[in-house]
Formats: sequence, C-alpha cells, structure tokens
Amino acid sequence: EFRAFAQPLADMCALTYTATQGSYYDPDSWNATVPAWQRGELAEDPPEGGMRALTFLQPESRRGVVAFRGTDMDLSSPGGEADRCADARMFGEELLPVCGVFSPALLD
Repeated sequence: EFRAFAQPLADMCALTYTATQGSYYDPDSWNATVPAWQRGELAEDPPEGGMRALTFLQPESRRGVVAFRGTDMDLSSPGGEADRCADARMFGEELLPVCGVFSPALLD
C-alpha cells in the first residue's frame, strides 16, 4: 500500500530532474508524466538556474502534486552554480563572487 502511494511521487520527483533544464535534462522526458496522472500546465523551469518544479493532476480524484527537485550538483551548469550559491546563502556561508550574477529572488 505504501509503495503504491509513494512510487508515483518518487517518479514525479525524478521527472523534475530529467524534464527540466539543467545537467540531468533528457529531451525524451520533457513532457513525460506518470501513470494515472496528467502533467499540469504550471511549471517553474528558469533557463538561468534556480528552483525547478512540475505540477501533476489527477482530475477524477481532485488531487494535485507540486514536485520539485533538490540541488543540482553539476557546478559547470548555471543551475548547479545557482544551487551552490543558494545553499551557501541558506547555510550562512560566504557567497562566492560567481553568486553576484544571480538575483536575490532567484537564490531565495
């Protein structure tokens, strides 16, 4: 029962890595969804980096999910750099000079 509940959520989170811009992007996933769910129209996928999230809907049950990804560890990509700066800001560490290219709103 738990797996039946958790597996779609895990698959949605996996898609936030492969269906959005960044170092994990897979063009075959750009419009993918999970069984029994529809991809919602709302998404957050800024090309300059920052938070990336997808929405999933199940109209018959009136349920929706906002799935978002964690840190992009590839520091050679804009998303990885933005995530490194956001992490430093969140943990009260000194920001690197590269962080100056990202707005405070993007890092928040």
